[in-house]
Amino acid sequence: MNLAKRCLKPTREPLATRTEIGYGKRFAKKHSILEVRMRFQTRGEGQRRSAGLTLLELVVVAAILGLLAAILVPGLGRGGSLARQVRCLDHLRQVGLALRAYTATNFYCLPDCTRRPSLPPLGEENLPGLASILMPWLDERRVLQCPGDDGRFMRLEGTSYEWNSLLNGKAVGQERLIVVGVSLEVPLVSDYEPFHLPAGKPGKNFLYADGCVLSQLR
Repeated sequence: MNLAKRCLKPTREPLATRTEIGYGKRFAKKHSILEVRMRFQTRGEGQRRSAGLTLLELVVVAAILGLLAAILVPGLGRGGSLARQVRCLDHLRQVGLALRAYTATNFYCLPDCTRRPSLPPLGEENLPGLASILMPWLDERRVLQCPGDDGRFMRLEGTSYEWNSLLNGKAVGQERLIVVGVSLEVPLVSDYEPFHLPAGKPGKNFLYADGCVLSQLR
């Protein structure tokens, strides 16, 4: 019986074996910690490399956007100027219709207006401005303002459009001027200033007696 107990009793491992096992566990733990550190370092380096690439891509995208803006912005400015000029031509057409209505009720004669109501030239001190003459035949006052006018002429003169006072009182069909024996066709109305930029040069819009509106003189 005692012999069987002694046989069944677990044997104690030698001290050397236990020491080797403990050392192996510590070595494995230390190796695992180093591996984790190296893994995090590698991941951080990869993230830094990714961040560097992303920054480079952002710089490239910003450069491309700047180039596109430099190309497109002048074109957009020209497009806006052209749109304002087209609206101005439409306003002048409506002014022409109002003048036609005025002459139809005034013996087919052009009105007597001063060129500049805020500072009338000599001999035009007592004449009304174009705006006061045409308002009864216009649906909206804004027709008298050129889209290129910032409002300065509207405040001073009541309109952005200058009346050609050389034609004051002339009969319809006699809007031409005789200069040194030469008959010249002159516009009835034009912009006060060159508000528009056709072909890159300052220009005005003009209204002629036949109702034609142009961005240059005939």
